[in-house]
Amino acid sequence: MKGFYVLGVLVLLILSSCDNTKKVTDKATREIEEVLNTNRTVKETGCYLTVNTYEVGNDTLQLNYTVYDTDEVAGKFNWIPAEKDALKGSFEGAKHQNYLKGVYNYIQEGIPGTAPIEIKIVNTKAEVKLIKDEEADLVFTLSETACP
Repeated sequence: MKGFYVLGVLVLLILSSCDNTKKVTDKATREIEEVLNTNRTVKETGCYLTVNTYEVGNDTLQLNYTVYDTDEVAGKFNWIPAEKDALKGSFEGAKHQNYLKGVYNYIQEGIPGTAPIEIKIVNTKAEVKLIKDEEADLVFTLSETACP
């Protein structure tokens, strides 16, 4: 019986130390992100939206991005179909001329995934290409809109 008591105390100590480690790690991560964000200057922002209306509802495509003075880019892309589960996520990468290229981290049907993303900006349009598998790419065209 005494062994169970000692085991219980050890488990509680381990669990409480894990919680403290997580708190310290989370705090350090936030501090690093603050330093990174303060050392970059926003060079460009872009917002794009397309809504396609059907009898059953609307398909909505949303794209927002920020380009920093280092030509790094970060943004969000969402595809919200009228009748299916949405594809929502964020991306990070780099800008080269009128292309934004990076890695898109998303959730679709409750399942997280990662895919290369390529966005071509021409005049008031953005062409978003997701390379989800080798068989076919998903390609969407969005129109420029005012950023919130």
